[in-house]
Amino acid sequence: LRFSVMAFRLKFYIQFALIVSVILSSLHYYLKVKDYRFSPRFIRSMGEKYAGRSPSVYVKSIMTDLSASTAGPIIPAESWGVLDILKGRTAVHRQKKLSDEKSTVWLSVNFGGIQGRIHFFHLSWSEYLALVGVPMKSIGSSSLHWMNQSCTVLSGSLQRHRTEESFEHEHFEPGKHVRFGVFENYIVEISEDTWLLCYGRGLTMASFLYCFLGWISQADFFSPILMLSIALYSLLIDIANYSLQFYHRFF
Repeated sequence: LRFSVMAFRLKFYIQFALIVSVILSSLHYYLKVKDYRFSPRFIRSMGEKYAGRSPSVYVKSIMTDLSASTAGPIIPAESWGVLDILKGRTAVHRQKKLSDEKSTVWLSVNFGGIQGRIHFFHLSWSEYLALVGVPMKSIGSSSLHWMNQSCTVLSGSLQRHRTEESFEHEHFEPGKHVRFGVFENYIVEISEDTWLLCYGRGLTMASFLYCFLGWISQADFFSPILMLSIALYSLLIDIANYSLQFYHRFF
């Protein structure tokens, strides 16, 4: 009887491992072949364009360039996501505040020990585009992510080195691009008043899980709610955009 129970458990574990393996392999293949909204080359060129300029122009200028591109709708700078409905914030209300930099929505985040703030232009389960600001000198870990990320240094500087290699480090000044590959972990040092334009492709929601853990550990319960609200709003924008494209194509 004991042998039968052990054989049943072993069979269950093998089946479970095979199912998980198939799901992960299928997901990896889908992320590799799917179409993405933004072109990495376009994002890098935009980062180079605004490198060295005053941080006060970043959000509005990047929003203008994104709106003029063919990437599709983006998250309004003043949007709280679906929470706008509860706050009674309309598109007209946001348009009146478009020139007000203070109305831009920012999230305080802890990136592996690096304290900063982030503003999302786009956020979905497989792709994100954001402006990241670090007000004070910080050192931390880039952590492991199922996602390829590329950040352009707009101001300040960034240094990094691989945790499993020597202590030789790379230094990035404004206009330079920093790439973090899938499951690559670095020790990162960011100088004060550093701004980065970051773009990522992959399993974004899983990669941002550690942000939620950081918020909860700091008793910040509003930021994860706001992030989920913005992500849901971005998803609704995508659904509406794809539905409109489908309608124009077949009707």
